[in-house]
Amino acid sequence: MARVELIMPKMGESVSEATIITWSKEVGEHVELDETIVEIATDKVDSEVPSTHEGKLVEKLFEADDLVQVGEAFAILETEGGEEIKETVAETPVSEVKSEAVSKPQEQTSNKKKSM
Repeated sequence: MARVELIMPKMGESVSEATIITWSKEVGEHVELDETIVEIATDKVDSEVPSTHEGKLVEKLFEADDLVQVGEAFAILETEGGEEIKETVAETPVSEVKSEAVSKPQEQTSNKKKSM
């Protein structure tokens, strides 16, 4: 069995921490991939955080009302497999993907204006 740390994901460009509102799973319960494991609140939005792996919840590193920093482990799952894994945050957060998609057309528009 491998142990996987679930990491608090980046919820927005200026969001650096989140407060755990409630746990959707208890220690010992099975968690499916993409199943909500915890509900959080930030200064911008309340959200559900899905599990990045399937396995059994073996440890909650924080309780309800605790503040968790983005990129920090908040739970540990026991999964099928051999080696211990530290889950990493996606390299390009969703908010940055949206920003890039929006900025590229603007850049093209500005280039067209310059060439006119």
